[in-house]
Amino acid sequence: MKLLLAVITSCVLALTLGCAGGSARSSTQASSRVPEDFALSVTVSGPVRAGGSAAYAQLPAALRPVRYVLEPDHVLRAAIGPGAQETEFPPRTRRLDPAQVAEIWTIVRSSGVLNQDHPDSASRAPTFDLASGTTAYVVSARASGRRSMVAMVADPEPSPSAAGVVPLLERLSTLAWLPDRPSADAADRSTRD
Repeated sequence: MKLLLAVITSCVLALTLGCAGGSARSSTQASSRVPEDFALSVTVSGPVRAGGSAAYAQLPAALRPVRYVLEPDHVLRAAIGPGAQETEFPPRTRRLDPAQVAEIWTIVRSSGVLNQDHPDSASRAPTFDLASGTTAYVVSARASGRRSMVAMVADPEPSPSAAGVVPLLERLSTLAWLPDRPSADAADRSTRD
């Protein structure tokens, strides 16, 4: 009887430990439900470009200097332009509805930035050489009590994981009501100035 009890206890322990460990993916990433404390900040830093705001407007959304902050209460904040920095707290743009936040959560999860073993993980935002023409991404997230940060070069020689951030930047740009490209009228006005 003692032997049977010992075998059953061992099996239960093995099953419990086997289910609890092993995967590099966090429970945060595995969950499709948006955590109540989900918060996100994304900064795109790039070189100063001649031509002012018209030059930045010509860039794709994924390369435009910008800072987005999504707070747990679904408030989206955005600052646009070369002055947008990791240390800036942008003005409020709008409040997202739960479906929009769920969409952002899905994109963040699929981008891989929540992976504990992400190749571009950082403990703090690094300094990139923007004067050399480098564009960089810094993505910070909090979910289920866990914080993560990744920092990577986006241009001219992008990190292999930078492509995973592009859909996030494109969606945040749309949700912040930033145009993907300027209208023909805006382009005409910028060439006349």
